[in-house]
Amino acid sequence: MDEATPPPRRTDKPEEAVTLTGKLMGWYSNTDQPVLIKVLGAGDRFYLPLFDDPEYAVALLGQAGVLYGDAFDGFKQVSNTDDFLEEIPEDIGIMVNPWFTDEGKVRWTEVLR
Repeated sequence: MDEATPPPRRTDKPEEAVTLTGKLMGWYSNTDQPVLIKVLGAGDRFYLPLFDDPEYAVALLGQAGVLYGDAFDGFKQVSNTDDFLEEIPEDIGIMVNPWFTDEGKVRWTEVLR
């Protein structure tokens, strides 16, 4: 890892319960797979971003270089939190409603499993 880019770290915010039911994930219909992103400084780990709002998802993913209408062309909705978590491999991080700071850094709520 680059010395200038520190790894992601936990903030001082307390842990809280997060319900994933109803959240949206970007979807590639041509491969029938969810949109995964890599975060600069987070090593080789891929993250599955989940969102409350499709318009916000399109805007955020576009900022991350994943453009709606190319291969990413739809959304799937999480119908059950527990079933969803069982289907996602442990090595894939789950981020809820990520956002970019004014400095261009990505922040998110991560689902701890």
